[in-house]
Amino acid sequence: MRSLSRPDYPIPTLVESGVGGEKRNAHRAAYSAEGTVPDKFEDHWNKPDVRGLLHAMQGHVCAYCGLEERTLDVEHFRPKGAVYGEDDTPGYWWLAYEASNYFFGCPACNQKRKSKKFPLLANATRITYETRERLPQEERVLLDPVKDAPVEKWFHLEWNDPTCKLLPAPGLDASDESRIEDVIDFFNLNMDAVVRRRRSAAYEKAVRTAELGNWKEVRRLAMRHYEHSFIARFVLLELRQVLPTPEEEAEDLAGHLWDDMREQVAEILNLRQRGKAPARQDLRQLESYGWALVVLQNQVQGDVVGELLARRLGAEQDPGVREEILKLFRKLCVGVQ
Repeated sequence: MRSLSRPDYPIPTLVESGVGGEKRNAHRAAYSAEGTVPDKFEDHWNKPDVRGLLHAMQGHVCAYCGLEERTLDVEHFRPKGAVYGEDDTPGYWWLAYEASNYFFGCPACNQKRKSKKFPLLANATRITYETRERLPQEERVLLDPVKDAPVEKWFHLEWNDPTCKLLPAPGLDASDESRIEDVIDFFNLNMDAVVRRRRSAAYEKAVRTAELGNWKEVRRLAMRHYEHSFIARFVLLELRQVLPTPEEEAEDLAGHLWDDMREQVAEILNLRQRGKAPARQDLRQLESYGWALVVLQNQVQGDVVGELLARRLGAEQDPGVREEILKLFRKLCVGVQ
C-alpha cells in the first residue's frame, strides 16, 4: 500500500457535460424514475484525461502492491457492479464515473486479487445509493490510499529484516491490527514472491543510500511515484529525516512524465517517417501523458512544474518533437475550456 494525494482537477470526461458525467447523470435519473440499476458501463474511465489524472497521482505505480508497471488498469475502489459473493447487492454503480473512486492498479491486483471484492468489517452495513451520504462512515476492510494516508500510520517493518515483511504498525488497537493483517493477506503482500523481492530490494537500496548520507536520493525514493516508496519513507522517519514536499514530488514526477511523453512522440514520428500509422492506443497514451502534466501544473503551489516544462521544451533539439509536443498542449488547452 502507499500514500497518495488525489488531484482536484475538472477533467473534461467527468464534468457534468462530459461523456462520463452525462452517463453518470443518466444512470441516476433512471434509478430515481424507475428503480433501474445499470448493468452495463461504458469504459469512459479509460479516456486519456482520466488516465492522465491518475498518472499525475501515481505515476506508473500500483496503488495496492506498490510495484511499478507500464501496464496499469483503471481500478474502481468500490466495485461498480455486483459485489463478489453478494449476488443480491448491485454494488456502487453510482460511483462508476467518479474520479474519487479510481486508482491505477496492476493487472494482478485489479483482475485477480481485488476484482469485484470489497469486504466490510464484521457486522458492518454496506452503503447503498439511498444511504450514499454515509459513504465516508462505511466500515470497510480495505484501506483507501488517499483517505487513509499516511501509510506509515498502518504498516511497519522490522529495521533489520532483509526480507522486508510488512507488519501492522505499533500502537494500533486489536481491531485495527486485525484489519491490517487482513489487508496484507488480501493483496498477498507478504506471500507474492515478486512483490516481496522487489520490496526487499527497495529496502536495501534505501538503507544503503542512507548509510552513505545521500538524503536527497532517499527523499527522492520516498516520492509517491517510485516503486515501494513506503520503504524509503520508513527509513527517513526511522532516522528522523525530512520527507519530500508536495512541490518536490510534483516536479520530479513531471520530469518523468515529460520523458515518457517525449519518448512516445519520438516513436510516433519515427513510425510516420517510415510510412506507418501509429496505433490508436499509442496516441491515447501520448495524450494521457499530456493531461497528467496539465493536471500537475494546475495543482501545485508556485510554478515549479510550469518552469520545468518550459526548461524541457527550450532544451528540445529535435524541431519535429518540439512541434508535436506544442501541438499536443494546444489541443489539450482547447479541451480544458
